[in-house]
Amino acid sequence: MPNKSKAPMPLKSLSAISVDLIEFLWRGRWGWSMLALVCVSIWLLLFKPNPLFFCKERDIRWLGLFFQCWGFFTVAMGVRSVSRHFGKPGFWQRFKAYWASFPPVRKGNIIFGVGAGQFLVSGATMRGRGAIGPGAPLERRVEFLEGALNNLHTEVSAIQSDHKAFKKEIALSLANEANQRERELEAIKTSLETSVADGVYLQWLGLFYFIAGIVLATAAPELAGLFGEPISCASL
Repeated sequence: MPNKSKAPMPLKSLSAISVDLIEFLWRGRWGWSMLALVCVSIWLLLFKPNPLFFCKERDIRWLGLFFQCWGFFTVAMGVRSVSRHFGKPGFWQRFKAYWASFPPVRKGNIIFGVGAGQFLVSGATMRGRGAIGPGAPLERRVEFLEGALNNLHTEVSAIQSDHKAFKKEIALSLANEANQRERELEAIKTSLETSVADGVYLQWLGLFYFIAGIVLATAAPELAGLFGEPISCASL
């Protein structure tokens, strides 16, 4: 038997790997930012011998302020993400729309209403009915009745065909409409899950930053004392 060896998979280029790495890091940007903030905070508090602002207590307070501001920023990004996901205008668009509605600034618009008349012409099917005289022979009468019966059968068959075609068209339209509505509901469900999950995640993350900032800014003297530094920069 001939050996069937699989062709080697082509290796990605350096640019493609770089793009994939950037996309990977960007998807987890909030987690990476949290890890970076925690690492920088630990380095500033534990491993940096000389304070940035000549006082460890002051460093802790400034770090707490930064955490609070970053928490507000994260929550704002979560709200903005949800608003943009549903196509809602942001703060700047709302601000401009508000000032644009100021009466002296607002321009008057003249709207001309044009009425459109629509004439519907309904078509009617007129069927003529012939008649024979009372003195017509029997064969003539039978021939006339057979012709009328054939015409009636033809009309009934046409009506039945039209009715079947109409029912088929209606059923197909309803099926297509149901499928479209199901796809739209699934898309709306996915959109809601994505927006709510992302927004709630960012809001909880911002709340964590804000609480951490409050703790650092409030307990700065006590934390500085734990590191063997003066509890107040005023004593320096």
